Amino acid sequence: MRVGTIPAFLLVTMIAQVQKSLAVVGVLCSLAASCACAGESSEEALDLCHRAAECGGAKALELLDQGLELAEAAVAADGTDARARLALFCTLGKQIEREGIGFGTVSKVRRLRAEIDLAMDLAPRDADILAAKGSMLVELPKIFGGDPSAGEELLRRSLSIRSDNEHARSFLIKALEAQGASAQVIDAALTDVAAAGPERLALR
Repeated sequence: MRVGTIPAFLLVTMIAQVQKSLAVVGVLCSLAASCACAGESSEEALDLCHRAAECGGAKALELLDQGLELAEAAVAADGTDARARLALFCTLGKQIEREGIGFGTVSKVRRLRAEIDLAMDLAPRDADILAAKGSMLVELPKIFGGDPSAGEELLRRSLSIRSDNEHARSFLIKALEAQGASAQVIDAALTDVAAAGPERLALR
């Protein structure tokens, strides 16, 4: 179904779901911001996104604007900087959440997906990027590209690389609960991921 064929009231409802789901972006990127494994501008942009998540009103939007500018500059300087792409994903997601529904929301969601896809292509074993994309796929409505099964797989891979990633863990639990999994099944899945290691859950 094309977006243009969706009744306006239904589109507004779905976009509201998207905005609610993108609240996870700032939470996930708070962990990413503490990992100084890329360019300074990329990490500073991630830090600004995290700080914006803790603020409100005009201050949050100001921080997001600054973060977006830094992330854009980092990408312009090095298009292969996966962490810069993650910073763009973070700031764009928080902007959508903060600004509310508008005519540009759908196009922003498309760009959001494009940036995290690029980040994945550049760094397919970055635990933060895997967790960010996985949670997005779990949370987004299917009309906007949500895919709970694919998201669950990415969350598993994130945990296999860094077992202390509590955000990936919490969203994996949420995904399994949505499938009706029992507590025993969830515990077994988490144990299996912890024991597997990244080699067993390697990208196909």
